Amino acid sequence: MSTVKNVGGISTFFDTPLQFVTYNALNTAIKNEFADFVDVSLYVETADGSQQHLPDYWHFAVENSQSLASQPAAQAFLAEQTPRLDSQRWVIPVNGELMDKILEQQLLDSFSLELRNYGFFNVKLLTEVSSQGSQNDFDSLAQLVEAHEKACSRPSKMLRISQNPSPSPNTQPDEASGPLLVQAPSPKMPKLLS
Repeated sequence: MSTVKNVGGISTFFDTPLQFVTYNALNTAIKNEFADFVDVSLYVETADGSQQHLPDYWHFAVENSQSLASQPAAQAFLAEQTPRLDSQRWVIPVNGELMDKILEQQLLDSFSLELRNYGFFNVKLLTEVSSQGSQNDFDSLAQLVEAHEKACSRPSKMLRISQNPSPSPNTQPDEASGPLLVQAPSPKMPKLLS
C-alpha cells in the first residue's frame, strides 16, 4: 500500500508581518502537525505589509525561494548578504559589475513577489555596485565560483549507478538486466580521476 501526500497551504491574516521567531515557530508547528498526510506551507497575508522584520526573514526566505533555486550561485550569494533599507528600497551591496549582471532585476523582482508569502508586499530590491574598479569584478567572480561550488556541494552527493549483474531469462545478452542500484560513494571507494 502506498500513501500519497497532498500539497496544501494554510493562509493566515495579520495586521502586520509576524516577527520571524513567531513565524518560524508557527510554521514548524504546522509542518509537524500535518507532516504525516500533507506537505503544507504557511502563507501570511497582512493589512499593511510593513517591512521592519524583513532582515530577520532574509536568509530563510532566500534559502526557501523557488525563483532563486534556478540560479544557485545567485541564491548562495544572496544568502550571505543582508540588504539595507534606503528610501523605501532594499539595497543589496554588490562588489563589481559581474555579480550585478548575475543578479538580474527580473530575478530580484520574482523573489520580491515570493516575499508576499511572509506578509511583505511592495518590496523593491535593488543592487548597489561599489565603484572600486576591475579588482572588484575579479573578486565578484571568485565569490561567484565559491558560491556556486558551495551550492553544488550542499544539496547532493555524487551517486554511483550500477546494475545488478544477475541475468533475467527474458533479456537479450546486450540488454541491461536486473534492478537499478543507486548508491552513495563510500569513503573507501577509489578515486576515478587522479
